[in-house]
Amino acid sequence: MKTDFYNAQVGYSFLKNDRAELGIGAGVHVVDFDVTLKVSGNINGIGGSTASDSADLTAPLPDILGYGIYALTPRLSLHGRVSWFSLDYDKYDGNLVTVVGALEYRVTDHVGIGAAYNYVDMDLDIDQSSRTDKYNLEYKGPLVYLSAGF
Repeated sequence: MKTDFYNAQVGYSFLKNDRAELGIGAGVHVVDFDVTLKVSGNINGIGGSTASDSADLTAPLPDILGYGIYALTPRLSLHGRVSWFSLDYDKYDGNLVTVVGALEYRVTDHVGIGAAYNYVDMDLDIDQSSRTDKYNLEYKGPLVYLSAGF
């Protein structure tokens, strides 16, 4: 299984002062799945048939989000973001939740580097005429990033 995530988000800060910021926004995740399943069997040393199936799905998923930032110092800050999307349309039924917590250092006024912990939970069911494809993906782990601001 190979999965690629791409995302872009914009937000509006309804609370902003020298140390803290809270806001809401919207975005889009593009998820690209490549899944292959191959099954073969053998009974008492006699080889059986081999069957395989694969699926390739690229899905753009819009989401809503909430975020917050708290400045520990003028250049060091804590960041948090939660985003959510749910869909029940035609043969598709699923949801996507992402949660990110980060510590960011602003190298300049417009460039920062950060370390974060990322959690992604995605469930997608696709009702086919003869079967239901179920994709349940949970990813969690650290990440390092570069940010630009204006």
